[in-house]
Amino acid sequence: MISYYYCPNCKIRFPASSSECPKCHDKVESSPDPRQESPVPWYGSVAVILIGVGAGIASGILSIVWLQEVSRALIYIPLGSLFGMSLQR
Repeated sequence: MISYYYCPNCKIRFPASSSECPKCHDKVESSPDPRQESPVPWYGSVAVILIGVGAGIASGILSIVWLQEVSRALIYIPLGSLFGMSLQR
């Protein structure tokens, strides 16, 4: 995950290494709230899930056990990432 701060007054994101909002210069302790962003965008995760579903179908048709395990990883790992981004901490 990539950490960043979000300033609700300016509605901009800025790196977690900054100590203040670059636009309104509010200190990090006062108004900006910390958030995390995945390095893979949500549509990238959905694409990986669809590839995993295709691999699961192919493993069922061709009876390849190791491909079934790969397809499970391609489905469940991005799902965890997608739901992990939506949880409030």
